[in-house]
Amino acid sequence: MTNEKANLKLTLEKAQEQFTIWRKTRKKRGSIPEKLWNVAISLAETYTIHQISKGLNLNHTVLKDRVEAKTKPGAK
Repeated sequence: MTNEKANLKLTLEKAQEQFTIWRKTRKKRGSIPEKLWNVAISLAETYTIHQISKGLNLNHTVLKDRVEAKTKPGAK
């Protein structure tokens, strides 16, 4: 495995750590914070939607919709 691939894998692993911490420390079931959604969306530049949704245990369709909304021209 090249260093580049190892670094990319670490990015998904770091996101997994952030989601795990959030899931363990939240007080009740609720919406995923926008900060974490932004982390997941940013991974779409490197990973497929499938890899991200599987790795972070996210709804594939919701993630796909958020990524598409973020990458449309004129999106914030």
